[in-house]
Amino acid sequence: MKTVQPYITDVEISIDAGLKDTYENKTRIGGKWETLLENLKFISTIETIEMLRISFIVQRDNYKEMSNCARLITDIFKDRLSRRRLFENTTLFFGRIAKWDHMTDDDLKEKDVAAETHPKHKDFIFHLRDVYKNYSEKIFIQSNLTEKLDKTKDNLI
Repeated sequence: MKTVQPYITDVEISIDAGLKDTYENKTRIGGKWETLLENLKFISTIETIEMLRISFIVQRDNYKEMSNCARLITDIFKDRLSRRRLFENTTLFFGRIAKWDHMTDDDLKEKDVAAETHPKHKDFIFHLRDVYKNYSEKIFIQSNLTEKLDKTKDNLI
């Protein structure tokens, strides 16, 4: 790996969880949380990485862990985030779940907490606000979910 490191400039990592149980048993079945943490810590030491993007696809099984993920990433990458240029090139992306090939329409309806008709939608909005309120000054957050906040009365971002 050391021979390739100088050529690694852009990295995207999809985590989709903020806690071990969710990562291993719901969103990344077969994944090992400890291995993920080791790999993230290793990646945080690679000096040649210019652009780093951590992705988190939001769904029913993980939406309450958005802040956990943000806390984890800001902790592991704190040295990187302390340098202005790298702060600007470090993104935590929260994306809305899409219908994957193996999913039925009912599966999507059950998982898509961003849908206003979902029974957990209001709770999802609470957690989305929370992650922006508590972490948007610590890491650059991108999302295709912010229009959900723009439609609410007391928008916190």
